[in-house]
Amino acid sequence: MAILSVSLSILLVAVVLALYTGEAKAWDTKYDEPFEYNCPSGQVLYRLKSIHHNRHEDRKWDFSCRPAPGGANPRRCLASNYANDLDRELNFQCNSDHMITGIYSFHNNAREDRRFRFKCCSDENFSTSDCRYTSYINNFDGYMNFAVPQDKIIVGAYSVHDNHSE
Repeated sequence: MAILSVSLSILLVAVVLALYTGEAKAWDTKYDEPFEYNCPSGQVLYRLKSIHHNRHEDRKWDFSCRPAPGGANPRRCLASNYANDLDRELNFQCNSDHMITGIYSFHNNAREDRRFRFKCCSDENFSTSDCRYTSYINNFDGYMNFAVPQDKIIVGAYSVHDNHSE
């Protein structure tokens, strides 16, 4: 009888740990830290999640990738220069027929802002068309969770910085 109760206790702990681990996915980045995120080979960025923290005046990010559409294998890649200056608008678009597969950023605590660079890749048998901007996908200090539909890709980014919202 004692063996049975010990086994049930261990099973219960294992189930609780499995349930907890399943819901506690860590973010890909940390507040106030530089980061570099790259999709696995052959994949493109399709989801951006972000949460803002007022004490840090920064965001942490979570990224998701999936296979490139149409069987494309994005392997010819270019890293952009910085797409923004501190306390300025970010307005970036990959070269024609390229898709975003990576992001690099660092945070400046004195200015409470980030600078971003992007990795854009292409495939000789892939072309982009019908490109358009979304509406704003979050508010200042607001939570963001944005994913493009299955047949779309992310080819650029636009963001406004406002010192009064810090």
